[in-house]
Amino acid sequence: MQEVQEVTIKYKDLARSASNIFFCLLSLSKIHYLYHFSLQFFMDIIHFLLNENEGLKGIAFKKKDVRLKFLKDELFKMIYERVGNSLLNKDTFLFVMRLAQIKLGSICQKEFNNLIKESNIVESKLSKSLLDGKLSDYQRKLIEEISAQDRYNNLIHDLEENSSSWYNLIQNPFEEQNIPASWLNENYEQNLVERVSDFEFTISTYLRDMTILRIFRPDVLNFFSRKFINSVLGENFMDINLLEME
Repeated sequence: MQEVQEVTIKYKDLARSASNIFFCLLSLSKIHYLYHFSLQFFMDIIHFLLNENEGLKGIAFKKKDVRLKFLKDELFKMIYERVGNSLLNKDTFLFVMRLAQIKLGSICQKEFNNLIKESNIVESKLSKSLLDGKLSDYQRKLIEEISAQDRYNNLIHDLEENSSSWYNLIQNPFEEQNIPASWLNENYEQNLVERVSDFEFTISTYLRDMTILRIFRPDVLNFFSRKFINSVLGENFMDINLLEME
């Protein structure tokens, strides 16, 4: 009985992921009326994963942790491959980001919410002359809202004091090293390094930089996000072949 309980606890995270993935599939119909995925569709994937996957058959039953990791990684890959081929290109990125959020569980949820949430500010109090007026009303709202958080509380000051670095990010062809670092709250970052694992800090840093790019260079966000996605869902995850549908 104790062994059953131990195995149940081990597989609870996988069960949570599977449940959240299914409800994610149901919610896709809100994006496009043709995105409908049934429970039977989902259960067919689970059945194949548990009973017909050759990779799983090659892992001994006694290697419970290895089997569990394989099952979880393979579940996300199979879902992406089978569902991704049914989505328009513009919706695929959103779907993959949601899969990454599900796999992370409770890790970095605050940073993830910063990336996806809309601003609640009706009218920004920031000057329209910020960065010589090169920012839209929407960008100023996002900046003002995110700056209320400790991690981003130096952002507005840095935009004013180090405008040349931000011009470089906004106006020139994108390179990762062009993301300014002068605005970082060093005390916050150091405290975070001491509190969390290396993996969580890496993911948190990716999400922080993605939040900045969402505001200032949304055109390169999908490209930059591949590193984050591969770190969470597995190396070369985004290289899984999908049909291209516009």
